[in-house]
Amino acid sequence: MQHLTHHERLRSLERNLGSASLSLRLGRRTIDLEGLDASLAAEMQRRWGGFVVAQDGTPPDRSIRFYRAGSGTWLDHWAPGESYRVEAVGGEKRPLIASYHFGIERGDEPSTWRVGISDDPDEPLPRIIENVVRVLAAHLALDDGGFALHSAGILRDGKAFHLAGPSRAGKSTASKLVSGAQSLGDDFGIIVRDETGWLSPALPFDNSERVEGRPSSGVYPLAGVWRVHQAAETRVEEARELVASAELVSCAAFAWALPERADELLDHVRSFAAEGLFARLYVARGSDLWPHLSAGLPAFQGRDSENHP
Repeated sequence: MQHLTHHERLRSLERNLGSASLSLRLGRRTIDLEGLDASLAAEMQRRWGGFVVAQDGTPPDRSIRFYRAGSGTWLDHWAPGESYRVEAVGGEKRPLIASYHFGIERGDEPSTWRVGISDDPDEPLPRIIENVVRVLAAHLALDDGGFALHSAGILRDGKAFHLAGPSRAGKSTASKLVSGAQSLGDDFGIIVRDETGWLSPALPFDNSERVEGRPSSGVYPLAGVWRVHQAAETRVEEARELVASAELVSCAAFAWALPERADELLDHVRSFAAEGLFARLYVARGSDLWPHLSAGLPAFQGRDSENHP
C-alpha cells in the first residue's frame, strides 16, 4: 500500500464503530471520543475511571471520531519482536499518523480528527483506542508549551516527579520504590507550562490497563524529571543542559508521529533543560528512592507546592 492511499482510505470511511461517545479529562484539557460502540465506550470508562467526565456541551480541545476501516494494516512492514511503532506517513504538512491497526488524520478543523480502525486487529481494541488518545495528548502537550514523555509519574507532597526512560528501563519498578507516593500514570507522562512554571497532570494511562486510586483531576508543580538507570548504588547525578536535552529527546513520546511539530518539540525540550529540572537517577534494587528525590533539584527549590486545579 502506497502512502497516498492511506489518506484516501481514511477520507473514504463512512461507518462509525457505533453511536456512543464519551469525554476524557486530561488536566485542563478535554478530548471527546465519538463513534464508539456502546460496549467499547463502557470498557474505556471502566479503564479510565474518574477521568471520564460528563458531556455538558462545552467544546472539547480535541474531538476524535472513529470509523471502521475494513481489513488491512496501516503500516506496511512488521517484524515479530520489534518495538511498537506509531509514526507519520505521507508528508510533513498534514501527515497521517499510523500504527499497525489504526490511521489518524487531522480534519479540516485543527480540533477535529478522524481515526480508521482495522477490522479484527490482533491487539485488544481498548489498547488501540488508548494509543490513539495518547497521540492526541502529545499534541495537546505541545500546544501547552510542553511535551510528552515515556515516563512514570508520581505525586508526593503536592509535587509531581517523573521517572523517564525507554521500555524496560525500570520506570514502573522505580516508581514503586518511592515511599508514600501516588501514581500519576506509570508509562506515559505530560509536562506543560503556564505563567507559574512547569506542571504535570494526573493521567489515566497505566500498564495495568485499569486506573485505581489515582487522582482524576489536578495539575501539579513539577519537581523534575529523572532519567532512570539501573545501578549497584542509588544516587542522583545532575546533567549539563546539552546532555539533559539529548536525554529528554530520547525519552520523548511519539516523536516519529509529530514531524510537522519537531521544531516545537525541540524548543520546548531545550527550554525545559535550560531550567535545571533534569537529572539522572541511578537505582539500586530494593532501595527507597524518596530520600534521593525529596531534596529536589536546585531549580525547583522554593516553588509553591500547591495543587493547580
